[in-house]
Amino acid sequence: MIRNKLTKSVSCPNCGLIIKVKGNPGSKIILFCPRCELKGIYTFPKENIKKEIPFQRLVVPFLLLSLSLIISSAFFNSSIFAFLSILFLVPFFFYFNFDFRIPIIFSITLFFISSIIITFYSSYEISNRICLYAYWSLCLGIICVLKDYAKKIDLLNIRKIFG
Repeated sequence: MIRNKLTKSVSCPNCGLIIKVKGNPGSKIILFCPRCELKGIYTFPKENIKKEIPFQRLVVPFLLLSLSLIISSAFFNSSIFAFLSILFLVPFFFYFNFDFRIPIIFSITLFFISSIIITFYSSYEISNRICLYAYWSLCLGIICVLKDYAKKIDLLNIRKIFG
């Protein structure tokens, strides 16, 4: 694996002279200040390795969406309960900071399943119900996208104000 060399400016704690040093991420080098002859050790920061998203962070939102779909279709036969079951998930998605793309992927999958049901089984009632759940989960995804967008806008405004 080829690493990029880092160039850092290090200030001498004794005299304040700035020394430019080069090295690999995570490596240590011994420095010698030419002005005050102080010796020191500098450790280059390690590379930022993206952490993998835990399996639970991906599966739990899908399970919550599926469970709300199953409960609202098994116990209630109304579109308002489908809406309420998806609306009930909004605080969970906000609190646990689930990926906002998951409800969107879920709704696309439901639309695909609905098209298969219409094509092969000609069951318009079941297909319409699945499309309704897909619509509400798409709305949940859009709400989560807007929340994420508002969070990014706030960060940008704070950076502009405080520089």
